[in-house]
Amino acid sequence: MDETHTIGAVFSGPVKALANPQKLSLTKDPEGSGYGTVKGGGVICEALCTSETAVLYGPVEVPKVKAGAKVLLKATSAPGSGAVQWTGCETNPTPSECVLVIPNGPSTIGAKFDELE
Repeated sequence: MDETHTIGAVFSGPVKALANPQKLSLTKDPEGSGYGTVKGGGVICEALCTSETAVLYGPVEVPKVKAGAKVLLKATSAPGSGAVQWTGCETNPTPSECVLVIPNGPSTIGAKFDELE
């Protein structure tokens, strides 16, 4: 392109409300001496972030039984920091991953990063 162009986008249609919205909170442990990033499930908490919250759909029974959102959080340790230590996860497929199915109520996941010794 050799000149300035303006491009626009129009989105239409109704916004779909979340069924049974539930709060997911991620908290980085302030006792951790290291840094890291956690992303996934609508949560993005970079190195200096201490907490982040997302609202996701929870389980419903009507009109059809449906489990809450399955969330996969992934942690990346900053240089000089060790692997993340998770709390509140249902499973850890790998040491850097945390999986949780959103229950009927608020959920809190903890992540702690310590410096390498």
